[in-house]
Amino acid sequence: MKQKFTQKSCYGLLAALIIVFGVSGCTRGTVVAPADGTGHGPGWLQQSYELSLKTAASDFERDVLGRAVSTGAIAPEDYEEAVSRYLSCTKSAGLVIDTVKQLNGIYQWLPQGVTDANFQDYMDKTTRCAEGTTMAIEGLYKVQVANPEGLDAATAAAQCLVKYGVVEALYSGDDFTKDLDDNFAHAEYKVTDPNVTMCLASLGFAISGQ
Repeated sequence: MKQKFTQKSCYGLLAALIIVFGVSGCTRGTVVAPADGTGHGPGWLQQSYELSLKTAASDFERDVLGRAVSTGAIAPEDYEEAVSRYLSCTKSAGLVIDTVKQLNGIYQWLPQGVTDANFQDYMDKTTRCAEGTTMAIEGLYKVQVANPEGLDAATAAAQCLVKYGVVEALYSGDDFTKDLDDNFAHAEYKVTDPNVTMCLASLGFAISGQ
């Protein structure tokens, strides 16, 4: 089965799904976008928390983002609570979503039983459940953990793969882009490697079958 690799900010499923990892529904949190691959200076994440706080949709989000503004980071326990609330809601809605917690603490979402026929129902229910729980928090937390310097996704992915010993230190964002364009057919690593999955999942890369 051919695999297609993309990066998305709002995650869905294809009929021949292998994996979808990423945000639980669409994100609403405001992440200040990098102007180029060089990343941001100090304070850009703080600005992201402040902007997201202005559009918080629940008391829970306001509490979490308010603490992030005060402390400079979303606390891991607040991310865990957001995930717990989201999964409790999706379970009540009749959905089955398995999770895998990566080494860096980011959750990979593995929805079960989603087909072309029920895809829209799945998206509607997960979006409703994400509103006020993970929608503004998860995307910000992922950036905070996986790309705090605000690098372009390819450079951040390459640095993650180097950090976890998947590739040699000279592996660059350009190298990652070439591997991505080639669907990793000739990459020196396997996308099934847990460390590779973690790096891709944390940066919002989705793997879907065709």
